[in-house]
Amino acid sequence: MRAILLAAGRGKRLGNLTKEIPKPLIKVNGVPLIERNIKYLKENNISEIVINVSYLSDKIISAIGDGSRFGVKIFYSIEKPKPFDTGGGILNTINFFKNENFLVLNSDVLIDYKIINNEISSGNLCKIILTKNPSHNKKGDFSLNGKKVLSSNNDNLTYTGLSILNPKLFKDINDKIFSLKSVFDKAIKLEKIEGEFYDGKWVDVGTLERVKIAESLFF
Repeated sequence: MRAILLAAGRGKRLGNLTKEIPKPLIKVNGVPLIERNIKYLKENNISEIVINVSYLSDKIISAIGDGSRFGVKIFYSIEKPKPFDTGGGILNTINFFKNENFLVLNSDVLIDYKIINNEISSGNLCKIILTKNPSHNKKGDFSLNGKKVLSSNNDNLTYTGLSILNPKLFKDINDKIFSLKSVFDKAIKLEKIEGEFYDGKWVDVGTLERVKIAESLFF
């Protein structure tokens, strides 16, 4: 299975920390977020990764290189003059996945979820990994009824930033800039999406406070 690491965001909530350093290179216990995620993917038998980059892209490419020191192959998708958002970033790399299921991981999250396989139930086009709502997302993103994903104004689960998608999910999308959430919402209406609840270690490292939380969980 191949994967995409979403790394094009600015990270404005991290304040001055990301003025000269792109968010994926923020360190947790001395190791950059994106490096931790590359190692995580490698440990889960993923050896070919595309990284979409935009803000301070040259610094990410210089720091990570071609992936050889991690034992993986890394490719880059450079988004200019501005990021294509999460959905657009994936669509821009869709040919990389050769019509096969692929994994998506936000580069600013840390997670211990064990990737067993890349299977999605027959008839569905995506599988999203959900966890309990953290304090910074009390209204949540989705709810689950068995494997069925639901969405309302008051959901009890949060998208972890990890999912397995089929390229057909992006068929007939002509927009260049759009969110992955909009793709998930469309899949819910079409009943082409499934979810899995995960109750292990996970942090969305979006603020300075959460960097500290990440350092208490991931060594």
